[in-house]
Amino acid sequence: MDSNTSVDHALKILSENHIHAAPVYDKESRKWLGSVDVLDIVFLALNMATNGIDIEHHMTKMSITEPGITQSTNINGINIPVSKEVVDSWKEWCASNDPEVLNHRGVRFGLKPVKHAINESGLNRFSPVYENGTLFQVVEELFCEGIHRVPVMSYKDEEIIDFISQSDVVNLLANSISSLGSVSSKTVQDLGIISDTVIAMSLKAQAIHAFWLMKFHHVNGIAVTGGSEGSMLVGNISASDLKHLEDHKFSSLLQPISHFLAESNEQKEARKFDKPPVVVTKKTTFGNLLQKMSIYKVHRVYVVDEECVEVIGVITMTQIMNLLIR
Repeated sequence: MDSNTSVDHALKILSENHIHAAPVYDKESRKWLGSVDVLDIVFLALNMATNGIDIEHHMTKMSITEPGITQSTNINGINIPVSKEVVDSWKEWCASNDPEVLNHRGVRFGLKPVKHAINESGLNRFSPVYENGTLFQVVEELFCEGIHRVPVMSYKDEEIIDFISQSDVVNLLANSISSLGSVSSKTVQDLGIISDTVIAMSLKAQAIHAFWLMKFHHVNGIAVTGGSEGSMLVGNISASDLKHLEDHKFSSLLQPISHFLAESNEQKEARKFDKPPVVVTKKTTFGNLLQKMSIYKVHRVYVVDEECVEVIGVITMTQIMNLLIR
């Protein structure tokens, strides 16, 4: 994408090509400036939708149990719960905002040059690799650190010739399960790749809360829960869902997650999701996990209890990359 391409057009490029990221090129300097992915655009959208309000200063170590808001989570070894102050601040912000004002900000967001979104998330640093490098180097030095995709450059003229992603590695493994030997038949529990830190929100919560939690926790998606007990896994909302925000109407972000997802998936019935979340249990084998992620083209799967009702963990591609190095 050209560096002056509007965010509106950039989102169309990502959506129409069914991709999550693209490199950004500056014609004037004749240099690659970096790349932009959907999480970068989510961060930019939140900053513009909230007019740059700094909500993070409300973070304290007070755990809460309000419906629709995650409790404490571990970030870089530190337990940081979302406090009641954060909830109250967001409730006040959402209640006081005029939908027309929000939609006006959405228009400005759509017109903004995409170069302003480059690494807005802080998780999408531009880390090109040369075509003569090894896959092991990419996995060990980049994918294990949480980078999801990297550009491949020609050694001769340093032009980007392709991208390689964590998904490509998972697809490669899924298509050659036999080469993994006994590891493929081990359970995900035995391999120790389940994270019990699940960031989840009620399907009744406002969509903007979900996107903000992605921003705070630096993740691409969170679980959506519902059901009679409120803890049943019913869906997933990810950064990619922002690609389908109709005409960048930021007021839509104030809707419940269920309605927002129904609109983004162009479905008439609210509370109906485009596809159910991909799940496994602790007893699922590593080989089966790889095949599920490859077939359903997902970056994370949720671990549910034996009754397949309550979500008890999550497995991401980054965890799989770290397992490969171990």
